[in-house]
Amino acid sequence: MAGTALGIFYYIKGTYSLTLPEISILDLSLFPFYFYIGFLALILLGIDHKFREIYKKKYKKERSV
Repeated sequence: MAGTALGIFYYIKGTYSLTLPEISILDLSLFPFYFYIGFLALILLGIDHKFREIYKKKYKKERSV
């Protein structure tokens, strides 16, 4: 199986010219937007965690039946 994969790789490499994708540098003017979205996601994650703790404490007796 590995031999087949290597054979296909060499065949494709010989017939096509492979080019590396260009890597663009992050536009720093968008950093405040990314920070804002990340901060909101962390707040929502924390709120979800607290609600799950409250729910587990409140309905712990009902789930053990």
